[in-house]
Amino acid sequence: MSQPQSGNPYQPPQTFPTADAPQKPAPAVNQQSLEYLRSYQYIFENPEWTTVLLWGALMAILPVVGPLVLLGYMFFIIDALLDSKGTRYPVLDLNRFVDYLVRGLWPFLTSLVVSLILLPVFFVLWLAVALIPMAIAGAGGEDAAPIAGVVMMVLMFFMMLVVTVLSLGLNIFMIPVFLRAGLSQDFVEAFNIAWIKDFVRKMWLDTLLAILFLMVTSMVVVMVGYLACCIGVFFAQPIVFLAYAHILYQLYAIYLTRGGTPVFAKAKLPPHS
Repeated sequence: MSQPQSGNPYQPPQTFPTADAPQKPAPAVNQQSLEYLRSYQYIFENPEWTTVLLWGALMAILPVVGPLVLLGYMFFIIDALLDSKGTRYPVLDLNRFVDYLVRGLWPFLTSLVVSLILLPVFFVLWLAVALIPMAIAGAGGEDAAPIAGVVMMVLMFFMMLVVTVLSLGLNIFMIPVFLRAGLSQDFVEAFNIAWIKDFVRKMWLDTLLAILFLMVTSMVVVMVGYLACCIGVFFAQPIVFLAYAHILYQLYAIYLTRGGTPVFAKAKLPPHS
């Protein structure tokens, strides 16, 4: 079982369960429903929250590597939240830069693979919007131009509707894959179809509501950031990121409460110094 460092409860845990070491028991959680505002409130309960936001903002603007580091750090947060029942999270420690990077690689790759599945669908939709009005205009000449314009508007509206529905549906399936990849620290293990189906069956409505909540609140946070002389916008992304981490923790905790199967780590990470 992980031990706190130097008496500071906000330090990251020292070890992670591995395939060749005894797995720790599943977290003892009893969360029945999402606590939406809690996903933002907990951020400021850490006495070093300003440091977290500062380093988080720096990672957010660091090309390629920065987002991977944040993804890895996210699962350190989820680990700590599971251990503390949602009350504590670790400070972003740049001494663990490589470990964050390694752990963030698997959820990034799984997200990329799942996203690529729908790429042909989006391509066909865009192609339809471009080619159908052109075909109508070509067949009818100048007289058909107004009709082609109306058709294009209708198709664009339809396409936006379909893309929105597909994106929401994709996220309902993407979140368990993403969550399992980060918790197990394994690419292949992330695509455990039986576990994903079980998670979606138990959690689809909660996941959908969580996605909509984050969509709305993230826009509000960004707008507030712009109003703060535009400086605050640099801190908006880490705030939303931390809220997303807590939402993922809550979804997983509710899933376990509903009899879901816990996920254990497959990979070995070096212990904290």
